Amino acid sequence: MNIAIPRLKSYIQFIMLSFILVFTTACSVSETEEEPVDFNKEQIPGPNPEPSPEPAPTPEPTVLDPVSISQGSDDGYSWGKYGNSDWEADNVDNDFIRLGAAGNEDRDYISSYMFREVNIAPGQNILTAKIVFTKHTEEPSDSATLDLTIKAINPLSQTTFSVGDLGQDRAVLSAQEQWNRSANNWQTPDLAKLIQAIVSNSSWDANQAMGFVIQNTSGAGGNGRHNIYSANSSNSDNHPKLLITYGDDVTAPRISNPSPSGVLSLNTTNTVLSINTDEPASCKFSEQADTLYADMASTLSTSSISSQKQHQAS
Repeated sequence: MNIAIPRLKSYIQFIMLSFILVFTTACSVSETEEEPVDFNKEQIPGPNPEPSPEPAPTPEPTVLDPVSISQGSDDGYSWGKYGNSDWEADNVDNDFIRLGAAGNEDRDYISSYMFREVNIAPGQNILTAKIVFTKHTEEPSDSATLDLTIKAINPLSQTTFSVGDLGQDRAVLSAQEQWNRSANNWQTPDLAKLIQAIVSNSSWDANQAMGFVIQNTSGAGGNGRHNIYSANSSNSDNHPKLLITYGDDVTAPRISNPSPSGVLSLNTTNTVLSINTDEPASCKFSEQADTLYADMASTLSTSSISSQKQHQAS
């Protein structure tokens, strides 16, 4: 018998893995003789088959127009030291923002950003997201790689920033993203997890503002800092920009490490089915080949291994 493990995602069915287990097949030859076909005999045409309906088009993801920070007080930065209750030197008027740390001056930098009128309805499925910055040409940046943490501000907070009221003074959501930032990389890693947390929050509504905090990771220390343009730059092309793509996820996950593979030995009575995917997925299997996903009764359990998802059944 064959065990096929498919996974359905956004109405797309695909087979993930087939294992050939032990089976015995018996074949017999039919003794019924077929009537010979007379090709000279006039053939009576049968009815024309009904045309197959056109498949419904797959919905395309929505790529949101880049959202720039246009108000000078909607971004800024502070410096201080973890363990102290007060962050010093709030800056909302400079045309630059500092990222990283200045260990020689016992400083950690924390920066704040507020992107307004983000037109995404509550509960949308976020596919990809990132913030793109522009390197400051007059404030030099070190060559060191920074260890940064990015957090989303609770969408209840919609007001612009001011001295004494920046991102570190506001409530944040639990989701966060690490950014090991090199001096040549001026855009964040994928922030889909953070954006998803915002649009899934009960306080979110379309065309509200999305706020973020980027800070030197606690305990990272270091003596490297990078300088980017803020929304106070006279050139709007330099302002921070938020890019988001959302909609139905119609891309099949990447499959790896199937186990077992090939033909199992004749004496095999049981085995563990295992497969990895690069994103969360609902995986099932059947003892019968070519079984539709909807008809499969057996589900593989899921666990996380680093960035991979492992699915197993025994």
